[in-house]
Amino acid sequence: MTALLFVPAFCIVALLAYMGRFSGRLRVDEVRVLAVPLETLRAQLLDFARWQAWNPWLEHARAAPVLLSGTAGQPGHALAWEQGAAGVGRLTLTRLRKSDGVDMSLACLEPFKFRARTRWQLEAVPGGTRVHWSLRGRVGFSMRAFAKTVQGMLALDLRHGLSRLAAQLEHRPEQAYTISYLGVRELPAQRCACRPYRGPLADLPAAVPGVVAALRAELQAAGQPGDGQALAVYLRTQIKQRRTDCRIGVPGEAVGDQLQHEIPAHRAYVLRLQGPLAALETAWYQGMQRLRIEALEPDLRIPPFERYLRAPLDPASAHNEVELYLPMRAAPSDKSV
Repeated sequence: MTALLFVPAFCIVALLAYMGRFSGRLRVDEVRVLAVPLETLRAQLLDFARWQAWNPWLEHARAAPVLLSGTAGQPGHALAWEQGAAGVGRLTLTRLRKSDGVDMSLACLEPFKFRARTRWQLEAVPGGTRVHWSLRGRVGFSMRAFAKTVQGMLALDLRHGLSRLAAQLEHRPEQAYTISYLGVRELPAQRCACRPYRGPLADLPAAVPGVVAALRAELQAAGQPGDGQALAVYLRTQIKQRRTDCRIGVPGEAVGDQLQHEIPAHRAYVLRLQGPLAALETAWYQGMQRLRIEALEPDLRIPPFERYLRAPLDPASAHNEVELYLPMRAAPSDKSV
């Protein structure tokens, strides 16, 4: 009997010791220059009634009601939301720092629990305002081992929020992007001629045009059209290191030392990015969030991929259109008995 009690007690102590190795601290910084006067930007931040259009934690619940309390622009002013799978959280204005800084507290219960202090540091610069949005916090004890992952997700939240805020205030279409959620589609099987890419996620958009041009030339020299829409298939992505092992390809039969990649027929959740390709990392993150919110189960056997709908591809262009495909498992009603 003593041994039976010892084993679970030992496992609990071992687990606590393992979790104790991680601090659970969160540290995120995003900096951007917005072409907006400092006072205009500050007024936007101090009134939570204006946050609905760009709050990154309400990306998937823009039309949902929120609870406002306190007086706009005064410490104690708060914005709270409880939107089911979209999340539960509260943002509170805590301190005003003269004309250049705003402090807030952020508490989230869903989709994961954490508390943080967030600060907006504003500086007038030629052409607008330099914004430094920082977040310092800690996840709950049970999430300590995943703190780095949570930190990466929060970095994408802050980046997306600043992009939304810029689109709201700057009216500069050449820098704006939009993400549209298109829902579930049935996709046919496809064969592609590819080249490998291994490296930083941020460098992938710049690598695609050259690889695609070379693939098309090689396929056309071999008597194939080589003119289908280019794509990138993500074989393995390291979120924390922001690196990926993927294949860049075009529809066709591989020639020479090209790689042949086969995409099987499957169901996928589809979203579309319109704008500069620097936003692709954020778009993928929002797509994964959408699967969670809609309770859809990803099919990890099939790599996700993106298809570039416009050619020629210019990574910095506001006219890019890219569809992202997240493979899903068949619904129980779709399975044969």
